[in-house]
Amino acid sequence: MSNAEILEIRSPQLSESVTEATLLTWHKQAGDVVAEGENLVDVETDKVVLELPAPAAGVLKEILKGEGEKVGSGEVVAVLEVGAAMTKQKAKTSVASPSVRKLAHERDVDVGGVKGSGEGGRVTRGDVMGVTPSPRPSPTRGEGAVSGERW
Repeated sequence: MSNAEILEIRSPQLSESVTEATLLTWHKQAGDVVAEGENLVDVETDKVVLELPAPAAGVLKEILKGEGEKVGSGEVVAVLEVGAAMTKQKAKTSVASPSVRKLAHERDVDVGGVKGSGEGGRVTRGDVMGVTPSPRPSPTRGEGAVSGERW
């Protein structure tokens, strides 16, 4: 990739009372294209679960720390390659903030299938609210259905 720049992805700065965090779930794999602001990995401390977003659009070149590993404040956990060639990919990638992804999850809406109307194609709350969620099938007997019968 010409004009590529390598960025180190670091664990979040932890508070004085928190000495380490655990990497929970990687949402991307090495070689995946990522959008700026897209959550790469969930990070858990004894107090909170944080999302670690991509600082720029690019390709996740290498994951240095795996799921379940402990990390300290500001420790390098992955490497991201960014550059001019990523601009086209960034425009094609739909991005949503954590609160919008949560809303989409609650409404059973796939954010990946929503055309974003926000800056740079970002999916907004309004975009998610404008999508009619897929109807959920009614539970059948034995799957949580409620009836007047005694079992």
